[in-house]
Amino acid sequence: MKKRIIKFRAWDGKEFIYMDYAEDHLWNCPTFKDVQQFTGLFDKDGKEIYEADIIQFEGTTEYGYGEIIFDNGMYWIQEKDSLLRVDMVCIETCKVIGNICENPELLS
Repeated sequence: MKKRIIKFRAWDGKEFIYMDYAEDHLWNCPTFKDVQQFTGLFDKDGKEIYEADIIQFEGTTEYGYGEIIFDNGMYWIQEKDSLLRVDMVCIETCKVIGNICENPELLS
């Protein structure tokens, strides 16, 4: 069985601070309001996909855009008017184009 990669990033208001989980080790890090977890997935360029990332994905007739969220035990893509399960989209063709902390305008 493949071991799951557990990583987090936290937004401090100016930049992301990346943290890895290591077995038998505790982090010594400050408390952050906005902590996002790595999904275990990668976009078409090999970039790690985290919660709160904004991705571009291929729809049936055009490109779609949405934010990666975690709800009810799974990852979703929150579009403007709909919610798609990540496993319903070919994630290998998606591209991370930003995130809600640094690029909220991408969802406008």
